[in-house]
Amino acid sequence: MLDLLKAMPVEKFDVVVLSIGVNDVTALMAPSNWKQWQSRLTNAIKTQFDPVLLVHSAVPPMEQFTAMPQPLRWLMGAWAAEMNRQLLEVIGNHPDSLVHAPFVSREPGGLVDDGFHPGPLAYQVWAESLSIKIVEKIGSELVAN
Repeated sequence: MLDLLKAMPVEKFDVVVLSIGVNDVTALMAPSNWKQWQSRLTNAIKTQFDPVLLVHSAVPPMEQFTAMPQPLRWLMGAWAAEMNRQLLEVIGNHPDSLVHAPFVSREPGGLVDDGFHPGPLAYQVWAESLSIKIVEKIGSELVAN
């Protein structure tokens, strides 16, 4: 991903939304490595695109992914929670960044039939709450420009 970012033209964006992590959890990436990776990725995005706001979507609560049997589901949920804790440590150093974490999965439409991927309701809730967070954080700056 870093190579892809560096290959893109330098541009100015108001908002960049980054949504990654589930594959890193299933690959059992060490949370300390995740933290380093997120720090490097954050710095690369800020250098390449100079966003007013960088939003990191938290890793979803994988303990709710019904496709996985227990205790694997519990383990993946705990791993994802630790990844998010590490991400919050990285973001704490960047006042122009935030972590966004509303996910729905147990409700009808929260997951598609495979029990692993977000469904229509999850995407709707994610998009609506993301929009609210962006406006709350930098809405006045966007209107001024």
